[in-house]
Amino acid sequence: MLLTLRLLIPALLVGFSMPALASKAPTIAIAHFDNNSVNDEFKSLGKGIADMLITDLSAVGALQVVERARLTEVLKELELSKSAFVDTKTAQKLGKGLAAQFLMVGAFVVHNKTMRIDARIVAVETGKVVNSTKVEGATSDFFAMEKELVDAIVSTLELKLEFKDKAKLRRNQTQSFSAFWSYAQGIDAADAGDPAAAQKRFAEAISADPNYRAAKTARQRLDAIFALRDKKKDAARASLFKGLDPAKPDFGEKVHALLSSFDRDVPEQMAQHIALHKMLIDQDLAPEFHPNNPGISMVPTHFLSFISAHLNDPAIWGDIAPACEYLLRKYPMMAAGTEGQCKVFLKVVDKMRKFEESQRTSWAERTIDEDTLDWDKSYIINESRIRELIKTAASRAQK
Repeated sequence: MLLTLRLLIPALLVGFSMPALASKAPTIAIAHFDNNSVNDEFKSLGKGIADMLITDLSAVGALQVVERARLTEVLKELELSKSAFVDTKTAQKLGKGLAAQFLMVGAFVVHNKTMRIDARIVAVETGKVVNSTKVEGATSDFFAMEKELVDAIVSTLELKLEFKDKAKLRRNQTQSFSAFWSYAQGIDAADAGDPAAAQKRFAEAISADPNYRAAKTARQRLDAIFALRDKKKDAARASLFKGLDPAKPDFGEKVHALLSSFDRDVPEQMAQHIALHKMLIDQDLAPEFHPNNPGISMVPTHFLSFISAHLNDPAIWGDIAPACEYLLRKYPMMAAGTEGQCKVFLKVVDKMRKFEESQRTSWAERTIDEDTLDWDKSYIINESRIRELIKTAASRAQK
Protein backbone atom coordinates (compact mmCIF):
# COMPACT_ATOMS: atom_id res chain seq x y z
CA MET A 1 0.00 0.00 0.00
CA LEU A 2 1.32 3.42 -0.88
CA LEU A 3 2.17 5.69 1.99
CA THR A 4 0.06 8.80 2.31
CA LEU A 5 0.90 11.95 4.17
CA ARG A 6 -1.78 14.57 4.75
CA LEU A 7 -1.10 17.90 6.38
CA LEU A 8 -4.72 18.45 7.29
CA ILE A 9 -4.36 21.66 9.27
CA PRO A 10 -1.44 23.70 7.97
CA ALA A 11 0.17 26.15 10.37
CA LEU A 12 -0.97 29.19 8.39
CA LEU A 13 -4.64 28.25 8.73
CA VAL A 14 -4.56 28.40 12.52
CA GLY A 15 -2.84 31.76 12.73
CA PHE A 16 0.43 30.34 13.97
CA SER A 17 3.75 31.93 13.03
CA MET A 18 7.34 30.80 13.57
CA PRO A 19 9.58 33.96 13.47
CA ALA A 20 10.11 34.02 17.24
CA LEU A 21 11.82 30.64 17.00
CA ALA A 22 14.47 31.76 14.56
CA SER A 23 16.97 32.75 17.22
CA LYS A 24 16.59 29.70 19.42
CA ALA A 25 16.15 25.98 18.74
CA PRO A 26 12.54 25.03 19.51
CA THR A 27 11.81 22.31 22.05
CA ILE A 28 9.47 19.43 21.29
CA ALA A 29 8.22 16.49 23.34
CA ILE A 30 6.87 13.30 21.78
CA ALA A 31 4.11 11.65 23.84
CA HIS A 32 3.43 7.93 23.82
CA PHE A 33 1.04 7.02 21.03
CA ASP A 34 -2.35 5.49 21.89
CA ASN A 35 -3.22 2.03 20.66
CA ASN A 36 -6.61 2.11 18.94
CA SER A 37 -6.19 -1.40 17.57
CA VAL A 38 -8.64 -4.12 18.51
CA ASN A 39 -5.75 -6.22 19.77
CA ASP A 40 -4.22 -4.90 22.99
CA GLU A 41 -0.94 -6.73 22.37
CA PHE A 42 0.17 -3.86 20.12
CA LYS A 43 0.02 -1.26 22.89
CA SER A 44 3.80 -1.39 23.43
CA LEU A 45 4.25 0.03 19.93
CA GLY A 46 2.95 3.36 21.25
CA LYS A 47 6.06 3.80 23.38
CA GLY A 48 8.24 2.37 20.64
CA ILE A 49 7.04 4.92 18.08
CA ALA A 50 7.68 7.77 20.50
CA ASP A 51 11.13 6.40 21.38
CA MET A 52 12.12 6.04 17.72
CA LEU A 53 11.00 9.58 16.92
CA ILE A 54 12.88 10.94 19.92
CA THR A 55 16.04 9.06 18.93
CA ASP A 56 15.89 10.29 15.35
CA LEU A 57 15.12 13.91 16.25
CA SER A 58 17.79 14.04 18.95
CA ALA A 59 20.37 13.97 16.16
CA VAL A 60 19.09 17.29 14.78
CA GLY A 61 21.09 20.24 16.05
CA ALA A 62 18.34 22.74 15.21
CA LEU A 63 15.89 21.09 17.62
CA GLN A 64 15.77 20.28 21.32
CA VAL A 65 13.94 17.05 22.16
CA VAL A 66 12.64 16.11 25.61
CA GLU A 67 14.02 12.75 26.73
CA ARG A 68 11.55 9.90 27.04
CA ALA A 69 12.56 9.29 30.66
CA ARG A 70 11.44 12.83 31.51
CA LEU A 71 8.17 12.24 29.65
CA THR A 72 7.55 9.11 31.75
CA GLU A 73 8.19 11.07 34.95
CA VAL A 74 5.77 13.86 34.04
CA LEU A 75 3.09 11.41 32.90
CA LYS A 76 3.25 9.84 36.37
CA GLU A 77 3.26 13.23 38.10
CA LEU A 78 0.18 14.34 36.18
CA GLU A 79 -1.40 10.88 36.47
CA LEU A 80 -1.86 10.65 32.71
CA SER A 81 -2.03 7.16 31.25
CA LYS A 82 -2.72 8.19 27.66
CA SER A 83 -1.11 10.50 25.15
CA ALA A 84 -3.96 13.02 25.25
CA PHE A 85 -4.33 12.64 21.48
CA VAL A 86 -7.89 13.98 21.49
CA ASP A 87 -7.81 16.29 24.51
CA THR A 88 -5.69 19.30 23.51
CA LYS A 89 -6.06 20.88 26.95
CA THR A 90 -4.48 17.83 28.54
CA ALA A 91 -1.80 17.88 25.84
CA GLN A 92 -1.13 21.51 26.69
CA LYS A 93 -0.83 20.64 30.39
CA LEU A 94 1.62 17.85 29.59
CA GLY A 95 3.67 20.09 27.32
CA LYS A 96 4.00 22.73 30.01
CA GLY A 97 5.07 20.09 32.52
CA LEU A 98 7.82 19.09 30.10
CA ALA A 99 8.87 22.71 29.46
CA ALA A 100 8.31 22.07 25.76
CA GLN A 101 7.07 24.59 23.17
CA PHE A 102 5.56 21.82 21.05
CA LEU A 103 4.10 18.44 21.77
CA MET A 104 3.39 15.64 19.32
CA VAL A 105 0.55 13.33 20.37
CA GLY A 106 -0.90 10.51 18.33
CA ALA A 107 -2.62 7.19 17.96
CA PHE A 108 -2.17 4.14 15.76
CA VAL A 109 -4.17 1.21 14.47
CA VAL A 110 -2.77 -2.15 13.38
CA HIS A 111 -5.10 -4.41 11.42
CA ASN A 112 -3.84 -7.60 9.81
CA LYS A 113 -0.60 -6.45 8.16
CA THR A 114 -1.51 -2.80 7.74
CA MET A 115 -0.92 0.14 10.03
CA ARG A 116 -2.18 3.70 10.28
CA ILE A 117 -0.66 6.41 12.48
CA ASP A 118 -2.44 9.68 13.22
CA ALA A 119 -0.44 12.46 14.85
CA ARG A 120 -0.92 16.06 15.90
CA ILE A 121 1.60 18.73 16.78
CA VAL A 122 0.29 21.08 19.46
CA ALA A 123 1.68 24.54 20.22
CA VAL A 124 1.83 24.32 24.01
CA GLU A 125 1.45 28.04 24.76
CA THR A 126 -1.79 28.44 22.80
CA GLY A 127 -3.07 24.85 22.78
CA LYS A 128 -3.59 25.09 19.02
CA VAL A 129 -3.00 22.16 16.70
CA VAL A 130 -0.42 23.42 14.21
CA ASN A 131 -0.22 20.23 12.19
CA SER A 132 -2.33 17.12 11.78
CA THR A 133 -0.72 14.17 9.98
CA LYS A 134 -1.83 10.72 8.90
CA VAL A 135 0.44 8.02 7.51
CA GLU A 136 -0.62 4.53 6.57
CA GLY A 137 0.75 1.46 4.88
CA ALA A 138 1.89 -2.12 5.44
CA THR A 139 3.60 -2.90 8.75
CA SER A 140 6.68 -3.73 6.68
CA ASP A 141 6.65 -0.04 5.66
CA PHE A 142 6.62 1.15 9.26
CA PHE A 143 10.08 2.71 9.12
CA ALA A 144 9.12 4.77 6.08
CA MET A 145 5.99 5.89 7.94
CA GLU A 146 8.08 6.94 10.91
CA LYS A 147 10.29 9.02 8.62
CA GLU A 148 7.20 10.81 7.31
CA LEU A 149 6.30 11.77 10.88
CA VAL A 150 9.82 13.12 11.28
CA ASP A 151 9.42 15.10 8.06
CA ALA A 152 6.13 16.53 9.35
CA ILE A 153 7.87 17.86 12.45
CA VAL A 154 10.79 19.31 10.47
CA SER A 155 8.39 20.98 8.02
CA THR A 156 5.97 22.35 10.64
CA LEU A 157 8.71 23.81 12.83
CA GLU A 158 10.48 25.17 9.73
CA LEU A 159 13.78 23.67 10.83
CA LYS A 160 16.84 24.58 8.80
CA LEU A 161 18.79 21.36 8.63
CA GLU A 162 22.46 20.98 7.85
CA PHE A 163 23.42 18.33 5.33
CA LYS A 164 24.76 16.03 8.09
CA ASP A 165 21.42 16.29 9.95
CA LYS A 166 19.52 15.36 6.80
CA ALA A 167 21.82 12.37 6.31
CA LYS A 168 21.22 11.20 9.91
CA LEU A 169 17.46 11.48 9.54
CA ARG A 170 17.51 9.25 6.46
CA ARG A 171 19.08 6.39 8.38
CA ASN A 172 16.85 3.74 9.95
CA GLN A 173 17.72 2.45 13.40
CA THR A 174 16.67 -1.00 12.22
CA GLN A 175 14.96 -2.53 9.20
CA SER A 176 13.38 -5.32 11.24
CA PHE A 177 9.83 -4.71 12.46
CA SER A 178 10.18 -7.79 14.66
CA ALA A 179 13.25 -6.28 16.33
CA PHE A 180 11.46 -2.97 16.81
CA TRP A 181 8.41 -4.65 18.35
CA SER A 182 10.57 -6.62 20.82
CA TYR A 183 12.40 -3.40 21.69
CA ALA A 184 9.08 -1.59 22.26
CA GLN A 185 7.94 -4.41 24.54
CA GLY A 186 11.22 -4.07 26.43
CA ILE A 187 10.59 -0.38 27.00
CA ASP A 188 7.09 -1.13 28.26
CA ALA A 189 8.39 -3.81 30.64
CA ALA A 190 11.08 -1.48 31.99
CA ASP A 191 8.47 1.24 32.62
CA ALA A 192 6.32 -1.33 34.42
CA GLY A 193 9.18 -2.09 36.80
CA ASP A 194 10.07 -5.51 35.37
CA PRO A 195 13.74 -5.21 34.34
CA ALA A 196 14.15 -8.97 33.88
CA ALA A 197 11.35 -9.05 31.27
CA ALA A 198 12.80 -5.91 29.68
CA GLN A 199 16.22 -7.50 29.41
CA LYS A 200 14.67 -10.56 27.75
CA ARG A 201 12.84 -8.41 25.18
CA PHE A 202 15.94 -6.35 24.42
CA ALA A 203 17.87 -9.57 23.89
CA GLU A 204 15.17 -10.72 21.45
CA ALA A 205 15.47 -7.42 19.59
CA ILE A 206 19.24 -7.81 19.33
CA SER A 207 18.78 -11.40 18.15
CA ALA A 208 16.42 -10.20 15.40
CA ASP A 209 18.82 -7.41 14.43
CA PRO A 210 22.34 -7.61 15.94
CA ASN A 211 23.04 -4.06 14.71
CA TYR A 212 20.05 -2.47 16.47
CA ARG A 213 21.95 0.14 18.49
CA ALA A 214 19.02 1.35 20.60
CA ALA A 215 18.29 -2.19 21.78
CA LYS A 216 21.97 -2.83 22.51
CA THR A 217 22.26 0.41 24.47
CA ALA A 218 19.12 -0.37 26.48
CA ARG A 219 20.39 -3.89 27.19
CA GLN A 220 23.77 -2.58 28.31
CA ARG A 221 22.07 -0.04 30.56
CA LEU A 222 20.00 -2.79 32.19
CA ASP A 223 23.05 -5.01 32.52
CA ALA A 224 24.79 -2.20 34.39
CA ILE A 225 21.77 -1.78 36.68
CA PHE A 226 21.66 -5.52 37.37
CA ALA A 227 25.40 -5.60 38.04
CA LEU A 228 25.06 -2.81 40.61
CA ARG A 229 22.11 -4.53 42.28
CA ASP A 230 23.97 -7.84 42.35
CA LYS A 231 26.96 -6.14 43.92
CA LYS A 232 24.77 -4.71 46.68
CA LYS A 233 23.08 -8.08 47.22
CA ASP A 234 26.48 -9.82 47.39
CA ALA A 235 27.66 -7.33 50.00
CA ALA A 236 24.47 -7.78 52.04
CA ARG A 237 24.77 -11.57 51.82
CA ALA A 238 28.42 -11.51 52.89
CA SER A 239 27.55 -9.27 55.84
CA LEU A 240 24.68 -11.57 56.85
CA PHE A 241 26.93 -14.64 56.62
CA LYS A 242 29.66 -12.97 58.65
CA GLY A 243 27.19 -11.95 61.34
CA LEU A 244 25.78 -15.45 61.90
CA ASP A 245 25.81 -16.27 65.61
CA PRO A 246 24.28 -19.58 66.78
CA ALA A 247 23.84 -18.12 70.24
CA LYS A 248 21.45 -15.41 69.07
CA PRO A 249 17.68 -15.99 68.72
CA ASP A 250 17.67 -14.79 65.11
CA PHE A 251 20.18 -17.41 63.95
CA GLY A 252 17.58 -19.65 62.30
CA GLU A 253 15.93 -16.70 60.60
CA LYS A 254 19.25 -15.52 59.17
CA VAL A 255 20.12 -19.00 57.91
CA HIS A 256 16.70 -19.15 56.23
CA ALA A 257 17.30 -15.72 54.63
CA LEU A 258 20.67 -16.86 53.30
CA LEU A 259 19.31 -20.10 51.88
CA SER A 260 16.56 -18.14 50.12
CA SER A 261 19.02 -15.67 48.61
CA PHE A 262 21.41 -17.98 46.78
CA ASP A 263 21.27 -18.23 42.98
CA ARG A 264 22.64 -21.60 41.91
CA ASP A 265 23.23 -20.33 38.38
CA VAL A 266 26.09 -18.24 39.82
CA PRO A 267 29.11 -20.40 40.77
CA GLU A 268 30.28 -18.01 43.52
CA GLN A 269 26.86 -18.06 45.17
CA MET A 270 26.66 -21.84 44.94
CA ALA A 271 30.06 -22.01 46.65
CA GLN A 272 28.68 -19.81 49.47
CA HIS A 273 25.60 -22.03 49.65
CA ILE A 274 27.80 -25.10 50.09
CA ALA A 275 29.97 -23.30 52.66
CA LEU A 276 26.89 -22.49 54.76
CA HIS A 277 25.85 -26.17 54.85
CA LYS A 278 29.44 -27.17 55.66
CA MET A 279 29.54 -24.71 58.56
CA LEU A 280 26.28 -26.07 59.99
CA ILE A 281 27.58 -29.64 59.82
CA ASP A 282 31.04 -28.81 61.23
CA GLN A 283 29.49 -26.98 64.18
CA ASP A 284 26.77 -29.63 64.63
CA LEU A 285 23.98 -27.06 64.20
CA ALA A 286 20.38 -27.67 63.13
CA PRO A 287 18.63 -24.28 62.83
CA GLU A 288 14.85 -24.32 62.68
CA PHE A 289 12.97 -21.48 61.05
CA HIS A 290 10.29 -20.97 58.45
CA PRO A 291 8.10 -17.84 58.21
CA ASN A 292 4.92 -19.89 57.70
CA ASN A 293 5.74 -23.09 59.58
CA PRO A 294 7.49 -22.63 62.95
CA GLY A 295 9.93 -25.42 63.76
CA ILE A 296 10.48 -26.32 60.11
CA SER A 297 13.88 -26.01 58.43
CA MET A 298 14.86 -25.50 54.79
CA VAL A 299 18.30 -27.02 55.38
CA PRO A 300 17.47 -30.69 54.59
CA THR A 301 15.57 -29.75 51.41
CA HIS A 302 18.49 -27.72 50.10
CA PHE A 303 21.03 -30.38 51.09
CA LEU A 304 19.05 -33.15 49.39
CA SER A 305 18.97 -31.09 46.18
CA PHE A 306 22.77 -31.35 46.03
CA ILE A 307 22.55 -35.14 46.31
CA SER A 308 19.81 -35.25 43.67
CA ALA A 309 21.99 -33.39 41.18
CA HIS A 310 24.88 -35.81 41.76
CA LEU A 311 23.22 -39.22 41.52
CA ASN A 312 25.26 -39.85 38.35
CA ASP A 313 28.53 -39.55 40.29
CA PRO A 314 29.83 -42.93 41.56
CA ALA A 315 32.16 -41.11 43.98
CA ILE A 316 29.25 -40.22 46.30
CA TRP A 317 27.11 -43.35 46.03
CA GLY A 318 28.50 -44.85 49.23
CA ASP A 319 27.93 -41.59 51.12
CA ILE A 320 24.25 -41.11 50.24
CA ALA A 321 22.80 -43.49 52.85
CA PRO A 322 24.86 -42.17 55.82
CA ALA A 323 24.29 -38.55 54.71
CA CYS A 324 20.55 -39.23 54.72
CA GLU A 325 20.88 -40.82 58.16
CA TYR A 326 22.58 -37.65 59.40
CA LEU A 327 19.74 -35.45 58.10
CA LEU A 328 17.08 -37.71 59.65
CA ARG A 329 18.81 -37.52 63.02
CA LYS A 330 19.48 -33.77 62.99
CA TYR A 331 16.13 -32.70 61.52
CA PRO A 332 13.49 -35.14 62.82
CA MET A 333 10.70 -32.66 62.05
CA MET A 334 11.53 -33.12 58.34
CA ALA A 335 11.78 -36.92 58.55
CA ALA A 336 8.83 -37.75 56.27
CA GLY A 337 10.07 -35.73 53.31
CA THR A 338 13.72 -36.65 53.85
CA GLU A 339 12.98 -40.36 54.11
CA GLY A 340 10.88 -40.35 50.95
CA GLN A 341 13.55 -38.60 48.88
CA CYS A 342 16.35 -40.76 50.24
CA LYS A 343 14.50 -43.96 49.30
CA VAL A 344 14.21 -42.66 45.75
CA PHE A 345 17.90 -41.76 45.68
CA LEU A 346 18.95 -45.25 46.79
CA LYS A 347 16.76 -46.92 44.17
CA VAL A 348 18.28 -44.72 41.48
CA VAL A 349 21.78 -45.60 42.64
CA ASP A 350 20.97 -49.32 42.54
CA LYS A 351 19.93 -48.92 38.90
CA MET A 352 22.93 -46.74 38.09
CA ARG A 353 25.32 -49.45 39.36
CA LYS A 354 24.10 -51.68 36.53
CA PHE A 355 24.99 -49.13 33.83
CA GLU A 356 28.14 -49.30 31.79
CA GLU A 357 31.00 -47.29 33.26
CA SER A 358 30.85 -44.89 30.28
CA GLN A 359 27.38 -43.82 31.42
CA ARG A 360 28.54 -42.89 34.92
CA THR A 361 29.61 -39.35 34.24
CA SER A 362 30.24 -37.02 37.17
CA TRP A 363 30.06 -33.24 36.87
CA ALA A 364 33.84 -33.09 37.22
CA GLU A 365 34.25 -35.07 34.00
CA ARG A 366 32.18 -32.63 31.95
CA THR A 367 33.56 -29.69 30.02
CA ILE A 368 32.34 -26.12 29.86
CA ASP A 369 31.72 -24.51 26.48
CA GLU A 370 29.55 -21.72 25.08
CA ASP A 371 26.48 -23.98 25.08
CA THR A 372 26.79 -25.04 28.72
CA LEU A 373 23.88 -23.85 30.85
CA ASP A 374 24.69 -21.56 33.81
CA TRP A 375 23.22 -24.14 36.22
CA ASP A 376 25.53 -26.84 34.82
CA LYS A 377 28.55 -24.54 34.98
CA SER A 378 27.94 -23.95 38.67
CA TYR A 379 27.80 -27.66 39.40
CA ILE A 380 30.89 -28.41 37.31
CA ILE A 381 32.89 -25.66 39.03
CA ASN A 382 31.70 -26.66 42.52
CA GLU A 383 31.86 -30.44 42.05
CA SER A 384 34.68 -31.04 44.55
CA ARG A 385 33.02 -28.83 47.18
CA ILE A 386 29.74 -30.73 46.90
CA ARG A 387 31.50 -34.09 47.13
CA GLU A 388 33.25 -32.94 50.28
CA LEU A 389 29.98 -31.62 51.74
CA ILE A 390 28.16 -34.93 51.21
CA LYS A 391 31.09 -36.93 52.59
CA THR A 392 31.25 -34.64 55.65
CA ALA A 393 27.55 -35.23 56.38
CA ALA A 394 28.06 -38.98 55.89
CA SER A 395 30.97 -39.02 58.34
CA ARG A 396 28.83 -37.25 60.96
CA ALA A 397 26.27 -40.03 60.86
CA GLN A 398 28.78 -42.36 62.53
CA LYS A 399 29.51 -40.02 65.46
